[in-house]
Amino acid sequence: MNLIVNATADYGGQISYKHLGGNNFEFEYRQFYDSQGVVPNTVSLNFISPNCSINNATLNKVSAQANSNNCGPNLAGVAIYRGIKTIPSTCSNFQITYSTGRGNMFSNLNDGHLGKVQLNIYDSIGGNSSPVFTSTPIINIYTGETAILNFSAIEDDGDSLFYRFSTVPGSSFKSGFSSISQFGNFPSSLNNFTGALSVTAPNTQGLYLIAIEVMEYRGNVLKSTSQRQIAIWVNTNTQNNHNPTITGINATSNFNTSLCHGAVLNFYAVINDVDNDPIIASLSSPSFGTTMTRSNDTLYFRRVIDSSFANVKNLSLGVKLDDGNCGIINQVFSVKINPCIATGIIENKEQELAVYPNPANSFLLLEHTASNVDVHVLDITGKILIKSLHYTSKDKINLTNIPNGIYFLTILNTKNNQRITKKFVVAR
Repeated sequence: MNLIVNATADYGGQISYKHLGGNNFEFEYRQFYDSQGVVPNTVSLNFISPNCSINNATLNKVSAQANSNNCGPNLAGVAIYRGIKTIPSTCSNFQITYSTGRGNMFSNLNDGHLGKVQLNIYDSIGGNSSPVFTSTPIINIYTGETAILNFSAIEDDGDSLFYRFSTVPGSSFKSGFSSISQFGNFPSSLNNFTGALSVTAPNTQGLYLIAIEVMEYRGNVLKSTSQRQIAIWVNTNTQNNHNPTITGINATSNFNTSLCHGAVLNFYAVINDVDNDPIIASLSSPSFGTTMTRSNDTLYFRRVIDSSFANVKNLSLGVKLDDGNCGIINQVFSVKINPCIATGIIENKEQELAVYPNPANSFLLLEHTASNVDVHVLDITGKILIKSLHYTSKDKINLTNIPNGIYFLTILNTKNNQRITKKFVVAR
């Protein structure tokens, strides 16, 4: 069964599922809509599998939140539907679709009313949960403006995510448009690892359906692909207003960084509005406990990359700025979390740890105030080169197999878990 909904309401959608235990899964459909639309109380997902007989699933509406302001619906309203379904763990290679019935109203699509939102499962479903797109999407941008659209997803199983442009099942692109040119000749660029989509809006008004797909890999095995589709109004800026802006990490133009486990994510960014409109800043996607504090026009971000990140490989921090005068932007900060141990590059000078000679040649002597310590030698990427347990307060580390370069020595007091780090150089 396919459900046709009010075409004026449907601004896109996405499908996801979560493993509850055994063969039980909770499926979710998120429908994006404008503030004037009417959303149904239930939706139906269609299941197609070559090796399993699976009936359609009816999902019930659990919430609906419209978003609007004096400028119209800059942010999509979100209706959430959920339902539990039992699927044998051996089922594989099946497709889940939702038929939208949006109407033939898109500037970049033919047969928009035939469009479907789709999720594909390529491996056996097992105990897997799909990635979930999380941010509330912007659905209104101005002609000619460059905007960042946040398509980042979260994944709880530790699988790797890769983002790419997608087609719209059931529809085709009009001449001059394609999956990688969804705004036609106006440029767009997708970060394949964070889902941040940078677009330049066309110079003519219209309604454009944007489709992005996230691919979920476990090792080299493709587990699933999930779509997010968003209909975006491109309108003329009649307010003569400028969007607020935000710098990159530590007031640079860089929005990407990488950290090891055990490190502290700690940076700031500066916001500005040339019209002097007051800016409301908020996190627009799940932050895994990252805090954002503000002092005047500076935003500060902080989070310890602790054990809760064991299955997290990429952290995307979405920041939304709203000037209250029809200017709303999203910016994504991307944090790659590497499988290494933090070196603590800012050395702890208050602790009693002596390392000499420095620069070193074939050995390194260390003196410390504790006994029974774990000693690690790490390179600048955080890779452990030497690991040993020492029982005295004066020790000698053999460096004959360590090439010239900059390294870090850490000692961990096994009694109080206190870590001390020193930087040293090997030069021969």
